[in-house]
Amino acid sequence: MMLAHSLAVPLMVTWGDYLWQQGRMRGLISSLREGSHGMGGWRVEAAERAWRELVQRGLREGEIVVSGAD
Repeated sequence: MMLAHSLAVPLMVTWGDYLWQQGRMRGLISSLREGSHGMGGWRVEAAERAWRELVQRGLREGEIVVSGAD
């Protein structure tokens, strides 16, 4: 997971679907359609506080869990 290399927030691969969905809903992940010259891509905000809060909320609400080594 490339995001895990960009933040000091510990992330688990198993959280990928949750992080993608929540990141898109909160504007932390956006499409690079405009000006991409036919090459798609995604912009991911390295807003550490926002990602930390998203992870904390997911853990608190049981959307994601800490499991064995990832």
